[in-house]
Amino acid sequence: MPQANSRVRELLASVDRFLQWDLITVTPWGIPSISPVGARLVPSEATIWTSTTVGYAAKLRNIRAHPRVALLRANPEEPALLVRGEARIVSGDGTANLAKLFQLMGGAGGSRRFFATSATDPFWSRLYRAYWQRVLVAVRIVEVASLGATGWEPLRIANWSTARVIDPRPRRRRTRTDRDLIDMRGRAMLESGTPVALATVTREGSTPLAWPVTARPEKGGAIRVETGFPLPTGRLPHSSLATRVIDDTFEVARVAGWIGTLEAGQGSRLFLPRATYGFTKPPGVVGDLGAGLAAMLRVATLSGTPEVSSPDLARAVALGGGATLPRLELPERVWTQLEQLFARRNAAAPWYAGAGALISDRSQRVALSQLAAKAEMERDWAHALLARGARRVGAAELAAGAIALRPNPASWRRTAAREEGQVRQRLERLVEELPRGLAMPAANVTEAAEPQPSKPGWRGSEQALLGATVAAGSAVAAAVDRWAEHRRQ
Repeated sequence: MPQANSRVRELLASVDRFLQWDLITVTPWGIPSISPVGARLVPSEATIWTSTTVGYAAKLRNIRAHPRVALLRANPEEPALLVRGEARIVSGDGTANLAKLFQLMGGAGGSRRFFATSATDPFWSRLYRAYWQRVLVAVRIVEVASLGATGWEPLRIANWSTARVIDPRPRRRRTRTDRDLIDMRGRAMLESGTPVALATVTREGSTPLAWPVTARPEKGGAIRVETGFPLPTGRLPHSSLATRVIDDTFEVARVAGWIGTLEAGQGSRLFLPRATYGFTKPPGVVGDLGAGLAAMLRVATLSGTPEVSSPDLARAVALGGGATLPRLELPERVWTQLEQLFARRNAAAPWYAGAGALISDRSQRVALSQLAAKAEMERDWAHALLARGARRVGAAELAAGAIALRPNPASWRRTAAREEGQVRQRLERLVEELPRGLAMPAANVTEAAEPQPSKPGWRGSEQALLGATVAAGSAVAAAVDRWAEHRRQ
């Protein structure tokens, strides 16, 4: 590692694992863009590796235009870290790229639970084949910085190359299409206190900078930005602000961002948005189905030959360190309890969400959506354990779970009281039987702020109906998945 002192080595070693970072690239027209990515910093190489699916061209387009990028690690429970460097795109052999990605993740099981099966299970590997057609991005680290009271304290470990930045394209006229819904969601996230990142380029062609900040929406559309350290004092017209909820297991992703201008000043500053961007990936089976189908469509609609070949999944898994999560050995009675729990929660999630869509009272609708989210989390938890034991839940067990729910359309509270009480008893028995160290499903589920009727966007009843549809689709997908695996036995 060139020019690395003990402080640099200490900083790099503190994040030597597959983690969520914010990748800041610069568009060909000079605007920074914040993209949460899964990445691995390799201290011995002074390099950060990340990847993207073939067909997702925005990051790659930006890197080709402006190879100098930044990556921000701003977990609220850890010291913030910023690295800046030069990115190169690795295409070509899809099998080699996927094997390299699995190695960086620590094996095919990796940092995300679903990766343990999606590359080896016959159903998911077929669906996810296009998703695993990956382009790698290697960022050679030039500077690493820790955050102090005076701002970033950078340490140079290499020299910038003389790579030229292409001439910016003519500036685009951005429209307000779809802005209202993303803006509404983002402002609700700001009000709930989700983490926020600010990125900017101070001059044409410069390397982007980024900071973890706090922000709150104000009347009139502006956003108030505050920090405990100084930001550049001048007016910064090429800035981007993003609020995001993404955990290091990559099971949940919710991002809303704005492109705009950071007004001049010191201390508290105003950010004036002029365009929005964002995405949402819900946890569970339906989110993974959506990701797989989206990747298939993108690859299928590419014009010309993809820059990465379709990977041999089995060979990539073997070259990448093999592995799925360790096989779980449990007594037969415990497997039976997990199968019953999976079937019960698979039936309860869409029923709760559907009941919420039919209720006009907001407080009752929120309570039912929380119950639906809790049922989905417990179902996915049981699903993960069953996969580690190669256990299958057939159509008969799924039907028995739906019958055991015995929903009462006249009183959802009675159904919920009975169902949640019985599930709590099952979970308490399971805790006593399961090995120590296994993660349990979350005890509480919080509900995001619901848009008020006076604001633009969907009404609460429409959101509840969408939630019911998603929950029902997730239940059907899980049932089909289990049934297909059962047939293969």
